[in-house]
Amino acid sequence: MVVIEHVMKSLQSIESTDEKLSALCKKYAELLEEHRTTQSSLKQTQRTLSVVSTSLHHQLSTASYHSDSHYLSSTVTATTAT
Repeated sequence: MVVIEHVMKSLQSIESTDEKLSALCKKYAELLEEHRTTQSSLKQTQRTLSVVSTSLHHQLSTASYHSDSHYLSSTVTATTAT
């Protein structure tokens, strides 16, 4: 909303309709480029998050498996010793 207000104020200071249209087109191009850059960054961040999440899930699953194996091993040892 702030960008729109700023653009509107800037356009008021321009006399010619052609100059206003030119300024508006320039601002649109700037905002479009900013949007593309932001979207690209967002997609890269989402990919990174997905990789980290998958890795963490795998690590937790592996740790849980090893913990269960250790528990079963100690239970079998305790049972056979009795």
